[in-house]
Amino acid sequence: MTENGNEIDRFLTDAARRSAGDEVTISIRDFIAKWGAQRRGFWYVQRIQGDLDAHGLSTIPPFESGWIDNQIRLLAVRSPEDAVAVTDAESIGDDQVTVASSTGTALKVGSLKSAGGGLVSIERTESLTRAQSLMLQYDYSQLPVLSGARKLVGAVTWESIAQKRIHQADCELRGCTIAADVVSIDDDLLAHIPRIIDRGYVFVRAADETLCGIITPTDLSSNFLTLAGPFLLIGEVERYLRRVVSGSFTAEEIEAGRDERDPLRKVRAADDLTIGEVARLFEPRDRWHDLGWDIDRTVFLSALGTLTELRNEIMHFSPDPVEEDRLAQARNLLKWLKLLRA
Repeated sequence: MTENGNEIDRFLTDAARRSAGDEVTISIRDFIAKWGAQRRGFWYVQRIQGDLDAHGLSTIPPFESGWIDNQIRLLAVRSPEDAVAVTDAESIGDDQVTVASSTGTALKVGSLKSAGGGLVSIERTESLTRAQSLMLQYDYSQLPVLSGARKLVGAVTWESIAQKRIHQADCELRGCTIAADVVSIDDDLLAHIPRIIDRGYVFVRAADETLCGIITPTDLSSNFLTLAGPFLLIGEVERYLRRVVSGSFTAEEIEAGRDERDPLRKVRAADDLTIGEVARLFEPRDRWHDLGWDIDRTVFLSALGTLTELRNEIMHFSPDPVEEDRLAQARNLLKWLKLLRA
């Protein structure tokens, strides 16, 4: 076992020995860093989950989803029967634990920082003056109105206050409270985007039924490049790579690039090949020589390998931003491909 493996084993062994109330609490970022990971790529998630299973541990909430700086707790699984993989972490009693699965692929509501960033609320019995003061203090356009810690009564907004005062100048919080939408932190984010845009906001509910954040169209737009930018960049690189292939290889060579394990698939052009098959077209030395490029073959193949790894990670919907240096490598490859096609 490597030194890093020894450190991980000690860390997980210590966590497994902790008693209730003394569990290891750690940010997701610091947790995955123990495995040398900066983001939750598919293979890292698989490896970490395997190590957790081997030590009889689970994380609450699941380390695979949620903002990377959110806190998680490491809990020992009480018995083998408890180690049943599910997609959501559930609170099922003080002495029981449910283990989260590591194979979810949807982009979750919790992927947005604001979804788990906390929010200020007001009790329905409090004054409208206090509600307005809180909105001014935090520069909010709306506040959730609660009855107790978990029951959402509705929302008070600047718009709801203004509309009520048209008819009643001396109004109270109850009269300015309107219906509010709430979503689960583990819901599919893409499914809720129309609601967020239409309503202007949705509140987010955590696994323990408390409200843990809010999502507005501003949150969607500010996170768009972080979440969707890598998809768009990889798509652009792939398009240029296929154009280079179309202009550099014969139809017979392109067809020969098809995986031999899939002989029935029709391949008529570069668009019919997977990205891995496209990359492998450049591997044979004799074919590389025929291209006539004044480019180092090893460096070019390394760049294609990096692209393929990044693409595979992105396609598994890791909730974490891609490291800037890896995005820079993809951008540089795109520039390279544009020069080759010029």
